[in-house]
Amino acid sequence: MKKLMIAVPMMDTVPVEFFIGFEALNKPDNTALMVSRSSLVYNARNWLYNQAKKGGYDTIFWLDSDVVPPSDTIERLAQLMELSGSPMVSGLYISRKEPLFPVIAKELEWDMGSDLKIKHSVKEYKDYPKDGPFQVAGCGMGCCLMKTSLIDEVFEKYEMNPFDPFPFMGEDYSFCVRVNSLGHQIWCDSRIKCGHVGVHVYNEEDYKLQEASYGREV
Repeated sequence: MKKLMIAVPMMDTVPVEFFIGFEALNKPDNTALMVSRSSLVYNARNWLYNQAKKGGYDTIFWLDSDVVPPSDTIERLAQLMELSGSPMVSGLYISRKEPLFPVIAKELEWDMGSDLKIKHSVKEYKDYPKDGPFQVAGCGMGCCLMKTSLIDEVFEKYEMNPFDPFPFMGEDYSFCVRVNSLGHQIWCDSRIKCGHVGVHVYNEEDYKLQEASYGREV
């Protein structure tokens, strides 16, 4: 990474847990913070991408304003990016509302057939490998390191704002569908365990307790 932007889409104020986590984050040299306020997260992401382009940032670290990352997240994601050769890598975080689930997809589909009927599905990756890196079909962008050139590719192929959502799908998984169509891999490292601020700060241990209560092994 030559020049990194930490991009934070947000609606208004941020939880104190986010602020504490952000302050503790190890930040490489040539790192800048950019924040976008918008009630529509895809508009915020599109605007932040444009700012990265204008500023000459080759890498973007997407960090949602309700996600609490470990302090070494950026360096570990950079290592994963180098080892996997993937332009898009993510840490692990759990949804912030019950029922809890990991915000990663094992299978992801969105397609409009010749009959104009939309096929769309997201299979959550509930049996993800523990304590290591693995490939995913899609991920949320709450803790995601991404090459700016990847977004350029999406923009050039689709000739639209890269983070605009498909019908029936969020902006993050919509972007992942586009990345998959370009033949790029997306990777996640379950050792990078983030908190997700909801009623309280949900994490992987909450998810394990929930699944155990259902008699399911995680």
